[in-house]
Amino acid sequence: MRVAWLVLCVPALLNSVAILHAQPTTPATHSVPEWKLVEDLRIGDLDDEQKSFDAIRGIVSTRNGNIFVLDFKSKELRVFDATGKFVRRAARAGHGPGEHEFPNGLAILNSRDEVMASDPGNGRFSFYSPDGKFLRQIGIPINGYGDYWKGVVDREGRIIDGPFETPITDIDPVTRQPRTKSIVRRIAPNGRADTLQVRCGEPPPLFVYEKASGYRTSLTMPYAVTPITVLTSAGTMWCAASAEYRLSTGKIGTAIGIVVRKPVAPIKLSNEDRNNAVKLVSDFARTVQGKLVAGNPNDIPRSKPVIQQLFADELGRAWVKRSDLPRLVTAIDVFDASGREIANIRSVLPIGSNVVFVRGDYLYTVLPDADDVQNVVRYRIVKP
Repeated sequence: MRVAWLVLCVPALLNSVAILHAQPTTPATHSVPEWKLVEDLRIGDLDDEQKSFDAIRGIVSTRNGNIFVLDFKSKELRVFDATGKFVRRAARAGHGPGEHEFPNGLAILNSRDEVMASDPGNGRFSFYSPDGKFLRQIGIPINGYGDYWKGVVDREGRIIDGPFETPITDIDPVTRQPRTKSIVRRIAPNGRADTLQVRCGEPPPLFVYEKASGYRTSLTMPYAVTPITVLTSAGTMWCAASAEYRLSTGKIGTAIGIVVRKPVAPIKLSNEDRNNAVKLVSDFARTVQGKLVAGNPNDIPRSKPVIQQLFADELGRAWVKRSDLPRLVTAIDVFDASGREIANIRSVLPIGSNVVFVRGDYLYTVLPDADDVQNVVRYRIVKP
């Protein structure tokens, strides 16, 4: 059972969410080609300092074929050529220009083919040339220290930072925490920022626990419907409802419309997985030394989310990794910006869950090797 949600003890996200219901597409009636993945490069070696990674937070590639890898533990940004040969350390740990304190993500500025690193520890975003030379930085207070930064740089060179949950004035009577709304920051090249509200879907239900002191904390319901938000460099966003096959899209900061809805059979949760989820609820109560005051363990879903992962490429297309085809390690459907299905990938080759980057005919991801050491893996996308 996946446990990514075990640490989501956050205030309730109960702001109302409106989604514009556009006419969704029906399952593709046109012929959808199948793309194949072929591994053609792997970078990682525990015995080679230059290729030893501890906690990769970002991968991007530039037009000259260079591959930038951001390692969180060493706080280094390393550059490799298209063959995997080490080129240089573009950034080290530190507080000087271009150095990192808490690097947690990369993005590509397509118009200039520049690489940008997010560094909330130093309160800035740093830009590097395609060869890995430091160019400039934008100093701005960082909203959060999340493990993985999921922002982008749009085609006008603005950093789209987020999404974040920010408190509003209302206090939720159940959690006794401020209600929140989801926002992104749009940061211009001169550092001036504005804020846009994004609405992707209703937050998952919570189990709420009260301690003897009266303080309340919460746990996200296992296997609950969870909205997934992905920003694109085209200035748009994709939203998915994990429990059903449904995609919505629109310009960031505006109402979004449903453009894809596929009939997919629910994935029945095994008795073992459901019993473990129920046990988690009671174990959490003992961990926080509180009693359950909201949420019913009987409401834990009896099926798994259909959409396992959602990411976007440089063209703003949506890549949907499905979980309803268990005999395949990777099952991805690719949609263009309008929601038209343009390709399927059905492969026994795995894709990592946190770091995925697609550019041109290549997909980059992070996978452990036989010794559980992180490797950068590049797949060539073979198209008919």
